Amino acid sequence: MDLKWNPFNDRVLATSADDGTIKIWVIPEDGLKDSDLTPIRVISHHKKRVYNLEWHPSAENILASASADHTVGVFDIGAASDKEVLVSKSEPHEDFVSQVVWDYEGERFFTFGKEQILRCFEARSGKLLQQASNAAHHQKRGIRIASMGKSNLIVTTGFSALNAPELKIWEMDNLDRCIITHPCGEGSGCLFPFFDPDTNVLYVAARGEVTIRYFELAHCEESDWKLYDLYIFNSQTSQKALCCMPKRGVEYMECEIMRMYKLLNSTAMVEPVSFFVPRRAEGFQEDLYPDTVGVEPALSAKDWISGTKSGPPLVPIQDIPKETSRDAPEGFNASNASSGSELDSLKEKYESELNGLRSELKAAQSVISEKDDQISSLTSQLESVKSEIEALRGQVQSLQQGGAAENSTIEQSATGGDEVAPIEDA
Repeated sequence: MDLKWNPFNDRVLATSADDGTIKIWVIPEDGLKDSDLTPIRVISHHKKRVYNLEWHPSAENILASASADHTVGVFDIGAASDKEVLVSKSEPHEDFVSQVVWDYEGERFFTFGKEQILRCFEARSGKLLQQASNAAHHQKRGIRIASMGKSNLIVTTGFSALNAPELKIWEMDNLDRCIITHPCGEGSGCLFPFFDPDTNVLYVAARGEVTIRYFELAHCEESDWKLYDLYIFNSQTSQKALCCMPKRGVEYMECEIMRMYKLLNSTAMVEPVSFFVPRRAEGFQEDLYPDTVGVEPALSAKDWISGTKSGPPLVPIQDIPKETSRDAPEGFNASNASSGSELDSLKEKYESELNGLRSELKAAQSVISEKDDQISSLTSQLESVKSEIEALRGQVQSLQQGGAAENSTIEQSATGGDEVAPIEDA
């Protein structure tokens, strides 16, 4: 359903699926050699599919997820145990949540879903802070949301009552106040918004179309914002989905301010699209590249959970390494190391219990063997007794037959005619 690379570790990837699980992967340093890769953590706190994932902008190993079970979860992927992974869960929405975004410092998160109602939650507790009174757009399809950096604004994309694509910009502190409504062409595809906080440029691309529109957000007065059309990029191939290269990956010596990668709609190919500012001057153009988000987090997960807050650390783009490489999330390693003695003691305990059960089983088997021998001996004795009884029965039958024959002879002698002398008593 979604995948997001960790902004502070290029080898850590989070994915979500329609079975409600979130998996954290660590890509080997030398790349994938085969498909046999095991996730370092599987998070199963959602009951239904997880539509969207977003990493915290400044704290390490903090991940938010939007789910079809009507909730948003905030997780510490480096926690010592699966029970400690869940930091907070939002109060239930009335319908599924399709997207979640953080504010600039990661103190609040904002949600958008099938209802098209903007909501704001306290990130550490999941408590609802505010909720818009009405739907953001008239048509309940093709909705997207994006945070707009330090401006304290949110942009949503959708369709008007006339079924025309549009974007709206809202105040984070008052979700009922829409300060800008702007049309975005005449297509019917879902609009994907991408905001670059360094240049205040908003890129909007429609699914199934060949154009990418981009605008500049300008702060005119103390409380007024305006959106200016810059240009429309046209290509020969339509896009199915898009993503952006982190700012540290652009060619800043060539005035490249944004690079997008679009998945083509017709074939399984990815095509890069670069946006340049034409300059006659050569070399680094400082006004195009203010300090940007680096590769080091401002806070650890533990510090953020305890209440510390900080925006993303900003550094000169020339000082940011192109790549970052770590074996696993630092918090994950640290937590596992701290719980190593506990795991060892549990292992010894279970091994001791297993050995005891094995000894009991061996003793029981010995007793069973002795009982089997006794049963065999008793069976032999029983057979012997049966044989003796049969022999005695034979003798009794012989005696009975002999007695019957003798009585018959005596009777014949008594009826023969000759007188028999009486037998005197002894």
